[in-house]
Amino acid sequence: MSPLDFVKFVGRRSWSHRSMLAVVSFGVIAAVVTIAASVIYFDSLGDIALEREIARDSGSSHDIVITGRQRDVD
Repeated sequence: MSPLDFVKFVGRRSWSHRSMLAVVSFGVIAAVVTIAASVIYFDSLGDIALEREIARDSGSSHDIVITGRQRDVD
């Protein structure tokens, strides 16, 4: 079986099961969106908590430690 025949075979099989393929594709997209949104949501909760703690403190100076990860970008 040549690679072109294999691609045609996969295309015919995918087309015959297009409804199932559509449901599975939608599920994968929904899972990725949910995971990405949860990371963004929890990051924003941390920002909100920090702003609330700074606003609650009545002192003029704040003792805040900021840490980060340094990564090389090529």
